[in-house]
Amino acid sequence: MNDSLADAPRRTNPLGLVPAALGQLRQAGLALVAAAFAFRDDLAQLAIPVAALVLLVATAALAFAWLAWARTTYCVGANDIRVTRGVLARDSRAVPYDRIQDVSLEQGLASRLLGLVEVRFETGAGGKDELRLAYLAADEGERLRDRVRARRLGVNPEGAAAASDAGETGTEQGRLLFALPPRRLATFGLFEFSLVAVAALGGLVEQFDFLLPFDFWDLDEWEQRLAGPGAWFVALGPAAQALGLAMALASLALVGVGTGLVRTVLREWHFRLELTPRGLRRRRGLLTRTDVTVPLHRIQGLVVATGIIRRRFGWRSLSLVTLGGEDKGGSLAVAPFARADEVAAIARETGFDLPGEGASWHSRSPAYRRDRMVAWTLLLGPLAAGLLALGQGWQALAAATGLGIVLLGHGLRWRRDRHAMGRRFFHVRTGWLKPVSFTGEYEHVQTVHLIAGPLGRRHGYCTLAIGVAGRAVGIAGMPRSEAEDWRKALLEGAGRRDFSALLLR
Repeated sequence: MNDSLADAPRRTNPLGLVPAALGQLRQAGLALVAAAFAFRDDLAQLAIPVAALVLLVATAALAFAWLAWARTTYCVGANDIRVTRGVLARDSRAVPYDRIQDVSLEQGLASRLLGLVEVRFETGAGGKDELRLAYLAADEGERLRDRVRARRLGVNPEGAAAASDAGETGTEQGRLLFALPPRRLATFGLFEFSLVAVAALGGLVEQFDFLLPFDFWDLDEWEQRLAGPGAWFVALGPAAQALGLAMALASLALVGVGTGLVRTVLREWHFRLELTPRGLRRRRGLLTRTDVTVPLHRIQGLVVATGIIRRRFGWRSLSLVTLGGEDKGGSLAVAPFARADEVAAIARETGFDLPGEGASWHSRSPAYRRDRMVAWTLLLGPLAAGLLALGQGWQALAAATGLGIVLLGHGLRWRRDRHAMGRRFFHVRTGWLKPVSFTGEYEHVQTVHLIAGPLGRRHGYCTLAIGVAGRAVGIAGMPRSEAEDWRKALLEGAGRRDFSALLLR
């Protein structure tokens, strides 16, 4: 069949004007809401001007979206893909195929309903340097992905397009490694408690308190309003106040849990991780559906994380450190809520070895822990004593409690922070409340730094900073002699492979 993607410049799908305009309206809507709030007292008199302003904003958003669409073209060339955009200032960008790690597809709610996809070209640069093309028809986006992949690998694009039509690429099916069924997804959401939602609720009450007939934060007002039908409740005295506080905290907890559950379902719905001939393919999302493939040779490390409560129930998460990960720190979540055996099985497919029972773990220097604890004591101890001398008992107690929490935290972290080195891989564990374990391979190490402050130089410890593509790993308080051995082993291992040649694969 004829390939619909010619080498001549072409525009994106005109139906993409709809989600683009909706995005412009969403941004303008925030300004309109702020203006309506500012002039809420005169809103009735300003109804007609406000309606006219809304119509003007909607028209302007649609016009801007049309101009942006009309001035955007893309071209799949012999050596690169070129995208030209811009209404007033023209921006033309060309990305060589050997710099593209992979091509992913993303669908928001509006684009999904219209059968459109946003094509993202992962270059490893991250942020604004990533190339995006919105929006194409779903089948056209898949053909573009296959064409770019084929040209990057030096394969005949027409053959790749025919393979795509035959179902061999693009929509390739692989072996299922991990999935989130609805029951586990709901359990995952219960652990995703959101303090942001609680803070946002408090902010809304504070900003829109004018809609209430009384001050929401005034306890005397609540007692007066409960004096009628709830007189028996108020008569309970301190017991009623304690019960009311418990009910308020329970309500806030319910809001936090509910928000976390909804957010988790929207983000992780129908989560599937498959092993395909091209690498690990992850698909997820209810409103926004993403489809990402990571070649195995571009995985730089593994991150296994958990929490102080999740750990008690045996739940962990696994993320891949890549050159252009979507999450903070260049990571891509491939098993956000899994058991230890599931995490180990996925790790084996990537070629990485997680630390086993026989791993030789080492702790940080005792001198490092002592220096840190002494420093905090010298900082908060005199503060607590000074407040107590000034008669500020509660403030002094708070400072002393804070000092105790800090010292306890340092003691617990020193016991749990560990590092180990094997023949090919190194492992670093950090954290107590949210333990995180990083596994890296010597061959992916790019830089190794030894950093020592005045106390470290005096007491024989330093910070070992290990740089891999997509992430920096630091081991604070490592004995100096051990850090020197690590640096030597890591640099020798990093020289075994030409990393620049690996990046061009």
